[in-house]
Amino acid sequence: MRDLLGGAFAPILTPFDRELHLDLGALRAHVAWLRARGIEGLVACGSNGEFASLSTTEKRRLLETLAEVRGELALVAGIAGTSFGEA
Repeated sequence: MRDLLGGAFAPILTPFDRELHLDLGALRAHVAWLRARGIEGLVACGSNGEFASLSTTEKRRLLETLAEVRGELALVAGIAGTSFGEA
């Protein structure tokens, strides 16, 4: 486990477009930018990732996109919710 969680991890922000929808293109570009700078892991849907502003569906889309584009980067997924309905 230690090998999987070693190195620098970036607590990533969740990008939105002007209509406040997920901007998955910007997310992909940001992950590529981080990878080029030597980041070894991503932390998504945490307090920096606006988890409280995302629906369960949006969280799933965000994490699925990260799983597709992360390549060799480790991914730590926040699973916090703000209501019983998000179970």
